[in-house]
Amino acid sequence: MHLWQPRKSETPPCQREACDIQACLQSNGYNEARCKRVIEALRVCCQRLRETGGTSSACPRRADRSNV
Repeated sequence: MHLWQPRKSETPPCQREACDIQACLQSNGYNEARCKRVIEALRVCCQRLRETGGTSSACPRRADRSNV
């Protein structure tokens, strides 16, 4: 199986959504409640990427829940 890997010059998948979160937080005094829409957009992007076997430095790593 071939996993999609960005070229060095390409923006990583979901990077735009991650940058949108940073911009939103900065412009809203780091109030996460005001940035729910962009936080959800990153979550959805990363979920879709993982479902296709992809990875991105922009996506938070999921916690290993096997020990829970």
